[in-house]
This record gives sequence, structure tokens and C-alpha cells, in this order.
Amino acid sequence: DRVLNLVERGFILIRCGKHRLREIGKARSLLVAPKPSPCHSEPASAVRNLLFRVSPHLSEASKMKSAFEFLALCSCGLFAGAALYINLVEHPARMSCDVAVALTEFRPSYKRATVMQASLAAVSFATGIATWLEGASLNWLIGSLLIGAVIPFTLIVILPTNRRLLDSTLDLNSDVPLQLLRHWGLLHAVRTVLSLCAFLLFLFALGSVS
Repeated sequence: DRVLNLVERGFILIRCGKHRLREIGKARSLLVAPKPSPCHSEPASAVRNLLFRVSPHLSEASKMKSAFEFLALCSCGLFAGAALYINLVEHPARMSCDVAVALTEFRPSYKRATVMQASLAAVSFATGIATWLEGASLNWLIGSLLIGAVIPFTLIVILPTNRRLLDSTLDLNSDVPLQLLRHWGLLHAVRTVLSLCAFLLFLFALGSVS
């Protein structure tokens, strides 16, 4: 019986010792481990609220403004890039060909480009104005007016030349087609300059904000 009692007491002491060691280990970990940061213990939504401190309404408005900026910049950049390509690559290559070949290439190219460039200019103008109305800088308004000016400039200034170039009764043996093509290249360069200036203004506006 004494042996059994001693064995039982030994097991009890061992259990108590293990429990005591666990408590000591927990105490040491609490003293050594750094305190958790409030940002780490809170949910992601709470962290965003602490960082930005904006109401849901302002957050949605900010998202809408960013979408307008993206559309205005991208559509204007696409327009400017396409216009620059025409002035530097397509139209010089067209002018190096025979007049009949140049007109044959110009007519379908003009019809395809009209749909794309008119859409890009309209989207860039509308979204640029919307960005300015959302509280953006004056550069967005100026850039929007520049890219928007491409539309009336095309309708008022370039369209008469386009109609003459698209006229099937145009005499290919005269110097008129060549002169019209050269004149068209100069007029199109105005659209290129306007769109590039608008694109640079949009980029400057975004860079100044960031």
C-alpha cells in the first residue's frame, strides 16, 4: 500500500509540475511577444475605414470619378495614337502611291476611321467633362474641350474636303485629287495636335493628383 501511495503521489507531482511549466511558458510568451496591432486584429473593412475615413457615399463618388478619368484618358490616348499613326505612316504611304491607288485606299479607310475616331472623341469629351464636374482640376475641362473640338472641326472644316475626295466623278487625270489629299493631310494634323494636347493635359492632371 505504501508503494502504491508513493506511486500515486509521484504521478500527482508530475502532473502538477507539467501544469506549472505550461503556466510559466504562457507567462513568458506574453512578456516576450509583441502586442498585436489594432489594424491586424480588425476586419478588412475596419482597416479601410481607418485608412480612408470616407463615407460610403464619397467612396462611390470616388469610384465613379476614377472610372470617368480612366475612360477619358484611354479614349483620348487611342484617338491621339490613331491620328498620329495616320499622319506619320498611313497618309505618307498613301501619298507615295499613284493618285488612283491613293484614292482607292483613302475611301474605305476614311469610312472605317470615321466610326472609330468619332466614337473615341465623343467618349473622351463626355467622360472628361464628367470628371471635371466630379470636382477634378481645370485641366480636365480644358482637355475635354480640346478633344471635343475635333468633332466640330471635322464637320465644319474637313468634311467638305472629304466629300470631294469621296466623289466618284472626281477627275483622276487632273491635279485636283493630289491637292485635295495634301490639304486633307494638313487638316488631319490639326486633329492630331488637338488630341495630343488633350491627352497630355489628362496625364498631367492625373500626375498632379497622385
